[in-house]
Amino acid sequence: MLSPSMTSPSGLSSLAVSLALLAPACHDASTPPGRGFLLIAVDALRADHLSCMGYDRATTPNLDALADEGILFAETWSTAPRVIPAHASLFTGCDPNLSRRFLPDGLEVNESTRWALPEGIPRLAVAFLAGGFATAAFLDTSEMTPRGRFDDGFQVFEYDGGRGPRKPEQRGCEALSARLRSWLSSLPRGRSWFAYLHVRDLERIWRQPNVDPDPLFEPRPELEMVPPVGGDEDVFFAIPRSRWGGFSETLGQYEARYDAAVWYLDAALGKLFRNLRLEGRYDETTIAMVGTHGVQFGEAGLYLTGGMLTPADLHVPWILRPDRIADADRGLQVNHLASLTDVSATLIDLAGLEQPPGMHGYSHASAVRGSVERVREHAFASCGLILGSVTIGERWTLEQLELRNDEESVLSWFGRMPEREELAREVVYDRALNPYPSLVAPPTDAPADVVEELHTISRQWRGNVYSTWAVLQGSKFQRVLDNDAVIQHLIDIGYLGESP
Repeated sequence: MLSPSMTSPSGLSSLAVSLALLAPACHDASTPPGRGFLLIAVDALRADHLSCMGYDRATTPNLDALADEGILFAETWSTAPRVIPAHASLFTGCDPNLSRRFLPDGLEVNESTRWALPEGIPRLAVAFLAGGFATAAFLDTSEMTPRGRFDDGFQVFEYDGGRGPRKPEQRGCEALSARLRSWLSSLPRGRSWFAYLHVRDLERIWRQPNVDPDPLFEPRPELEMVPPVGGDEDVFFAIPRSRWGGFSETLGQYEARYDAAVWYLDAALGKLFRNLRLEGRYDETTIAMVGTHGVQFGEAGLYLTGGMLTPADLHVPWILRPDRIADADRGLQVNHLASLTDVSATLIDLAGLEQPPGMHGYSHASAVRGSVERVREHAFASCGLILGSVTIGERWTLEQLELRNDEESVLSWFGRMPEREELAREVVYDRALNPYPSLVAPPTDAPADVVEELHTISRQWRGNVYSTWAVLQGSKFQRVLDNDAVIQHLIDIGYLGESP
């Protein structure tokens, strides 16, 4: 058994269509490899469980080395604690609400049906394809499909269920990394490329028996509580039944299993990086590794899942390792705020491509050249298990939540049926002093002017997002917003690319 201390292994432009039809060239090894951009998106990866982020367990030696070769954005925040909306932000560089379908009130649909990238929204893959790059996506899910237009801009788009459900051995980081490398080998050696690799390994670990006779990490003795098991998927203060393996474990055992899974995932990524080196592509490839959302171990009422708007659900790692073409400083840590929406803008900038209009994210490419400056004042998130949003500043955070869900979830939160006014919660807190505020909102200790400013910023952001959504999604079925002055305002502030 290896130990953590050991080294471990639709709407495309005519230019884009023309590029997609380029004939393959020969694989002459003397030809320099084309420039590559690889975006690795990992579900359920918490920033505070990476050793390069200061965790007290050596969980990520390969990602630590990747950060030493590039930049670690230590204050990166997801836009949503759920898989589809979080990835929608990575695919588009926009707030995920823009990809929420316009559906009649009360219509019951599955989660995948709720989301579709609308016409008029930027696409990361389209920007690369139009810029002359070959493009491919290898997704470890059946939730993001061409039906939701997640395939726009990708010449190759593989997802679980695309040609029938994958077998277990065809899922996971190692299997999809092999598919990525097979695709790269099919390209002309000098062709530049962009690939999206989706990793879901950390979401599959809970129902697997923990029979490892030599565990990588010992459970923490202070986490000896055994969480109860709930009868529903979205349940508070209990493990969702779909994630229960059928036997009792302490919270410390669950955490140790998660940390071991992070270590094995890190080893699989290390193997991918070594193979890219052996194939002569690593030095020419910009690698961005980012978490899409986190997972809770009881910090805000959830176990082994996410969905709230706390740091456990939203604080994710982002490591950017530039290729050798970039004039880059290495081993930097950026402590200013970043958002998942910024990842697309940064990669497009590093590739020397034109930023698509209507992209909400900001480029942090200046950090690659050593100019560590504040790019954004606030980060925002929503689309969680319950209604509401969070506005995150450098110090202060505003959570505005409203619990509207099924009766079992409400009962699991309160232990009784609450009064209407009890369903809403609002709290302003200092993340450094109180990163996981009590489920019962504590007294706000922020200065009054800070609270007022956060409310103003939150209100403006939510208003702009709703108006943009109404233009992009509503117009397909009925014109929800038909105000030329508002539309022009959205274009002026960059929320909308052009008038539909």
